[in-house]
Amino acid sequence: MAGMSGWFYLLVGGLLEIFWAISAKARPWWTLPVSIGAGAGSVSCLYAALETMPIGTAYAVWTGIGGAGSALVGIVLFGESVSALRLGSLAFVTVGLIGIGFSKPIGRTDDGKRFRLSNCCKPHCTHRRLARSKHS
Repeated sequence: MAGMSGWFYLLVGGLLEIFWAISAKARPWWTLPVSIGAGAGSVSCLYAALETMPIGTAYAVWTGIGGAGSALVGIVLFGESVSALRLGSLAFVTVGLIGIGFSKPIGRTDDGKRFRLSNCCKPHCTHRRLARSKHS
């Protein structure tokens, strides 16, 4: 599935974003290069995901995985505060990410007609060009 590759890149990028946050928080001398590498890898994964996904969806999911994951890791590893409001807010972020994942992007063709990217039938059609695919 062509669309799944973007989701895979976002998952890997989000995990690298969490790793970046952990290494930045830990602060021993050796974590600086690790932090820089994880941050660069995370942004590279976002960049790769944007080839097949709308920017709003990709960026929201990427930052959501990184933010919610970093908050959970902070609670578990660094003993950061745990409150019902904080955990509830993290749950809302998670539900929002799932909702974004199930939504289908809608765009417009060159003649103004609406389309769903999932209904695109040919690699060379205008729908894919609008989706910033390599197949334009």
